[in-house]
Amino acid sequence: MFPNELKVGELVNVLKEKKIGVVAHFYMDPEVQGVLTAAQKQWPHIHISDSLVMADSAVKMAKAGCKFITVLGVDFMSENVRAILDQAGFNEVCLSHTCLFSFQAEPSLSKKCDWYMRPVLKTCANILYEACHTCCSTLD
Repeated sequence: MFPNELKVGELVNVLKEKKIGVVAHFYMDPEVQGVLTAAQKQWPHIHISDSLVMADSAVKMAKAGCKFITVLGVDFMSENVRAILDQAGFNEVCLSHTCLFSFQAEPSLSKKCDWYMRPVLKTCANILYEACHTCCSTLD
């Protein structure tokens, strides 16, 4: 997989600017993994793993200064990440969730997330989607 470098750079810029960490489950499509792996080279606060490790990675990201965490996975994964962040004292960290199966461009946001972050997180999801789509279309 060779994702679109411009889209990966665009995603990284938004993640850095807004201090957004990404935890993702490893069963996602290879295109998504490819984009995230490429972005991880420029922004270390991206982690792909099984559901047991996702929450621990989110805590490390919060400790490193991430103010927002987006979870790419199913509902229970984001619920687990939220619980572990709260337990670790990171109640102020905003959490968003994007379902891997429908890959919604509109993340479902936790109640703790400020309304002004909705466009930023939607932008991240859209950029990731576009980068994956571009990667797929180059394979045709």
